[in-house]
Amino acid sequence: MKISLFFVSCTAIIVTLGVAVAQNFIYTNQSSVMQTENNTNMNNSTILTNSQSSSSYSYQESNINLSADNLREPHILSIKTSGSKIIGTITVNGKLAVQMNNNQIDINLSKYLSVGNNTVIISGSYLPTSSSVTVKFDAPGTNINQQMSGNGVINSQLNIIIN
Repeated sequence: MKISLFFVSCTAIIVTLGVAVAQNFIYTNQSSVMQTENNTNMNNSTILTNSQSSSSYSYQESNINLSADNLREPHILSIKTSGSKIIGTITVNGKLAVQMNNNQIDINLSKYLSVGNNTVIISGSYLPTSSSVTVKFDAPGTNINQQMSGNGVINSQLNIIIN
């Protein structure tokens, strides 16, 4: 009787652990499309956002279409953590734009952007891992907000297409 109870208990524990491990490998995938219109000069921008996350992995990607007419205007990327520090890099089209080693950074991307496809990659980590990070991109007629938290890793990409 004791041996049967022992085997039933072990089986229950193994099944419970298997389910818990399987849930950690299931990714969530969210997509959204937002179209904005700048009323001052009637330039349109389209934003497509895709994010994937699990307890150990987080990735966010946004596709943004902008007008070349506004390329001389500020295109501000802001990254801020509720914690003490962000350690990482921002690269634009494969070139290092800035190294992060603070709790907040603001950078005007206008001088790094050109007509065509532009890729902005934000990668690094934040402390403490229980804090959150907000990534904002403000350009004429466009405002993007991304938020991540819980795993201490920043992995975000902005694909900016300028026509």
